[in-house]
Amino acid sequence: MKKSTSKNQEHRRAANPPSNLKMVNASLGESPVSISSKLPRTIKIRREKGYHTHYIGRCSNGTQFMAFVVGVLPKAKKAVGRNGNLLWYAVLHLFDSQGQHLKTQSAFLGAKAFANELVDVDATLNEIVRRLGSVRYSDVEIGLFSVQIDGHKFGLVDASIPKEGYQRIDLLPNQLVFFPPWDGTYST
Repeated sequence: MKKSTSKNQEHRRAANPPSNLKMVNASLGESPVSISSKLPRTIKIRREKGYHTHYIGRCSNGTQFMAFVVGVLPKAKKAVGRNGNLLWYAVLHLFDSQGQHLKTQSAFLGAKAFANELVDVDATLNEIVRRLGSVRYSDVEIGLFSVQIDGHKFGLVDASIPKEGYQRIDLLPNQLVFFPPWDGTYST
């Protein structure tokens, strides 16, 4: 996995999304190590229109993508998101045609208790996907990956417990959980 050369993370508030949305590369996290030796190299993630996986699919060149607006709990008490607010990000993950993570881009959207308090979330996600060019919304098949955005882990990570024979992969921070038979369905 390639390491990002930029140690300086910037996230811009999308005051008038999508026109002011500035996407920046996230720094890559630790190389994703599979805890369980029985996990597949890639897993299918099923697209569900109008639900958590609405904005996933393939670009005309074969690149796979997943775009989300997700909230994370602030790490520090003095963080922007104190008082019960979450820190909200627009995130775009890109993968090659074989499912290997290429890069992640993100934009800080603000601190609110709920996503529906943010301005133009759907317009923001539509703009992110529009910038990819010609796309087809569809299921994707991707491998494990992990990136850090403002100290928070984002990615598809192994949450298995091998000693108990328990296999699980989590999409973070979305809280989508995948189990065998790895058919693309998930739990929330």
